Amino acid sequence: QEQVASAQVNSAPAPIAPPEPKTTSVGLALVPNAAGPGLLVKMVKPNSSAAEKGLVSGDVILEADNKPVTSSSQFEEILGKVRSSGRTTVLIKAMRNDNVRFLGLPL
Repeated sequence: QEQVASAQVNSAPAPIAPPEPKTTSVGLALVPNAAGPGLLVKMVKPNSSAAEKGLVSGDVILEADNKPVTSSSQFEEILGKVRSSGRTTVLIKAMRNDNVRFLGLPL
């Protein structure tokens, strides 16, 4: 007689950690804003164009090139279209502490 050993695993699968946000070409690590529209700035790369324009962790990017943004890849796609049109700056609508401001972000 053959006996088949069976092991039961009672532990639940480990939760999958959300992926670390990729840093965009302008030095921003962005994630969807759970508190509302736009993208939350998780990190600003030192000496990047975003840092030089005063963006900081906790800011919310609402629009790029007058288009609402909802994902980091969409944000990067907009930057690419602005670059391919020959422009060297993109208009960003950002919010900090409920204060909205516009800034020209060098590409």
